[in-house]
Amino acid sequence: MAEAPAFASPLVREVALQMLYQWEMSSDDLDEVFELYPRVTPLAVTEVQMAAAMALARATATALAEIDPLIEAHAANWRLSRMQTIDRLVLRLATAELRAMRGSQGVGAFMNDVLDLARRYSGDASVRFANGVLDAIHRDLAGRQVG
Repeated sequence: MAEAPAFASPLVREVALQMLYQWEMSSDDLDEVFELYPRVTPLAVTEVQMAAAMALARATATALAEIDPLIEAHAANWRLSRMQTIDRLVLRLATAELRAMRGSQGVGAFMNDVLDLARRYSGDASVRFANGVLDAIHRDLAGRQVG
């Protein structure tokens, strides 16, 4: 299983989110998404950024068995299946990165970037929801590192 890169740039995170959305909404496997994505994206992305986005998307997709229970445990009264697709994917992507950070400093800037992504792709209600869930996940993961 691939591990998410810690502290992806906002552009890399956005590209990974778009890839995950395409993967979830289509019947394509992740490698097909990776092949198609550069041909359809309006974003100016370097080869290095594209490789990082692919690594983040793959790390997220391959760790769903660990990520999804964490999200559901901290999303009070919400099952993943009831969440909007983009909200679920933002939470999955961010949780993959939080797991890779292993309690590192700089989580505040990371959270701001993730919440900005939620705002742009979903809306203010999603920002509040994602903030609460991700804050609880971060505290949970940080507590595991200490204990």
